[in-house]
Amino acid sequence: LADAPSHAGDLNLMFADRKSRVAVLLELLLVACADGRVHEREESAVRAVAAQMGVDAGTWQEARDWVDRYQALMRDAAQIGTH
Repeated sequence: LADAPSHAGDLNLMFADRKSRVAVLLELLLVACADGRVHEREESAVRAVAAQMGVDAGTWQEARDWVDRYQALMRDAAQIGTH
């Protein structure tokens, strides 16, 4: 445990490559939208973690757009068999 990160600034040690950082970002955004939308405070919190991991603005926007598409797909899925 001596090598375990001690605070959020050490996230780059835990998630050392772009792929793992994007995966963490997407998972956090999915948790934030669990109730059907990403609230402002949730987005702000996830954005702060993303900044700690060194996620750039373009990657943030791509991830945010992906979550918007995911939410639309979930709304569509809820309608399957109801027509």
